[in-house]
Amino acid sequence: MIRKTRFSNTLAVLCLFFFSQCASHTSRGHANDHMHHKSVKELAAQFDDPQRDEWQKSDWVIDQISKSKNYAVWEIGAGSGFFSFKMAKKGWQVTAADPNPEFISLMEEKKLNLSIPEKMRLKTKLTTYNQPSIPKGAVDAVFLSNVYHHIENRVVYFKLVKESMKKNAKLVIVDFEEGKGGYGPPDSMRVSSSKCRRELEEAGFKKFSVNQTELPYQYLLTAE
Repeated sequence: MIRKTRFSNTLAVLCLFFFSQCASHTSRGHANDHMHHKSVKELAAQFDDPQRDEWQKSDWVIDQISKSKNYAVWEIGAGSGFFSFKMAKKGWQVTAADPNPEFISLMEEKKLNLSIPEKMRLKTKLTTYNQPSIPKGAVDAVFLSNVYHHIENRVVYFKLVKESMKKNAKLVIVDFEEGKGGYGPPDSMRVSSSKCRRELEEAGFKKFSVNQTELPYQYLLTAE
């Protein structure tokens, strides 16, 4: 569970982003309280700041999910759709899942600016905090960005994710590594890549790969 912590002014804006993306998790905690300090539109403007690509390296992240042109992805905690819209423009079938109806409405508004094929490829899904709500066998990958460390009862939650995944589907997690500093929450709130792997093993995942070098503050973990 996220605990209330004092952030520097520099980190406050970034942390609002991370807090908002607890979207499809378990109980509502302090992280969600932080989200309500600003309106959804104000937060979305920060989430979609073009400068985010400088450290998030979204193109590289998406390539690690797949280089295929035909792919189905379920994003947990999509927020404003920073990644989901990029994936839809790549040609993928994307479900942008979030339990906040305001973010769902915002993404539906943003869809109006997409081409007709892109609109058809991107769906939004209002979920709950306790259930990932992924239809069994429906997607090639489940994706989370800056969300994992917000989830309560992670082993239980990801058992549900695992049960929904078809054979050879993958789980891709991008989150903040302990000791890497920079943007993001303090170490006391981060979940290291090694702990993430241990928890996912307990949830039933067997195969893992972890990249700890490409992203300046984060790791990218893939599990099957």
